[in-house]
Amino acid sequence: MTIYISLFAGVLPRDAVCIFYLVLRALDTVEDDVTIAADVKSTMLRNFHTYLLDPNWKYMGSTERDRIVLEDFPVVCLSFLPCDAV
Repeated sequence: MTIYISLFAGVLPRDAVCIFYLVLRALDTVEDDVTIAADVKSTMLRNFHTYLLDPNWKYMGSTERDRIVLEDFPVVCLSFLPCDAV
């Protein structure tokens, strides 16, 4: 991963790369959590792009190791919203 981030040096701000990583970490956490019912998981994954625009969205039902990113997703959202399009 370090190699890919280094390729973006000067192109993407570090904050954008960090937010991108956290969003992917959240998606992967939902995908990997076997305790989330398949229909709930499917809906969450299909609608995940909308959660980036909702600073109140968070998911407290995960048991995955990285669940903190879902529980604190409003922080990710509030970091994402002011980003300029690259």
